[in-house]
Amino acid sequence: MGKRLRPTFKVQVIGNSLEPSFRAGDVCVVDPNIDALPGDCVVVRTKGRALHLASAPAPDGSPKGVLGVVIERRRRLRALSGDL
Repeated sequence: MGKRLRPTFKVQVIGNSLEPSFRAGDVCVVDPNIDALPGDCVVVRTKGRALHLASAPAPDGSPKGVLGVVIERRRRLRALSGDL
């Protein structure tokens, strides 16, 4: 039997510290089954349950706690009627 794949998951960006690449409300689709390449955006677990987006460094200095690689970013272009 082959290696068991973990399901992709999504995280929502909160705050504006990652602008202009990522804005508050953006949804990132994350694949935990692929290896990060230098410069990839990855989701990292820090102390506790906090998740952060980070840039993957060179292969010899991979950040600890990497949960997966961001493979897609979704951004709502217009507010929904309930958001107003």
